[in-house]
Amino acid sequence: MSLFNPDQARLSLGHSRILLETKTDRNSWKKIGECAYNHLVTSGNLSARLQQLLSTHLPRGRKLNVLFSDQLTRYFMVVPPKQIGSYADLKTIAELRFSTLFGDKSNDWIIQADWAADYPFLACALPREPIESIRRILDAGGWRSQGMVPESIAMWNFHAPKWSDQSAWFVRISEQHTLVATGAAGRIRQINSWIGEPPANAEQLVPILTREALRWDCPLPTTLYLSYNDVKLEWHGNRIAGVNLIVLNTDNFKLENV
Repeated sequence: MSLFNPDQARLSLGHSRILLETKTDRNSWKKIGECAYNHLVTSGNLSARLQQLLSTHLPRGRKLNVLFSDQLTRYFMVVPPKQIGSYADLKTIAELRFSTLFGDKSNDWIIQADWAADYPFLACALPREPIESIRRILDAGGWRSQGMVPESIAMWNFHAPKWSDQSAWFVRISEQHTLVATGAAGRIRQINSWIGEPPANAEQLVPILTREALRWDCPLPTTLYLSYNDVKLEWHGNRIAGVNLIVLNTDNFKLENV
């Protein structure tokens, strides 16, 4: 692969594998390498596999995006107290909220967020150890990261600004993981996610949406934007419980930090 090749490069860190892909603007992502990975093992295990994967398939100096599986990400909302405006204060509040919700030390995680002092904002926690391992490997090998973000945020950042219905809901379904979020004015207002078998058909989305509407004390949306790793194009245009389904393109999007 030429260093001057216009292909984009993407490294996806999943629950059980690392995947390296490239694409041109007009084509879909194409796998050029992968290796097994257990997210519970030490960073040394990740470093060795990642070093070999990149050295084999990606020339030094190339830029690449790093995408974290939703299974490796903790999503939560933060409600800032009144008269709090500095980034340091917001960061402290987010770390306390994270520890309260998940019972983990915030030092072991890196929190990204749509920082705001005047309204509730979304925060995402990524495990610190693999992030630091990836950064060390990229620096040592001469590769450059263009951002490290969770998969659902990458999809949201690319598609949400173009949605015709800004009050629509967003659902991201990936391997053994489902995420549901409500939006308004281009930002996420509420979010929930869980590990388990994904819905097998469009009708199985109805109890999921109904449960979340009850949880959030709000009506069902008129539009649901759906992102599915195993693209379910036959769901596109369906109408369930009065909700219009729009299946998003999972190939043509760029990564942007939350």
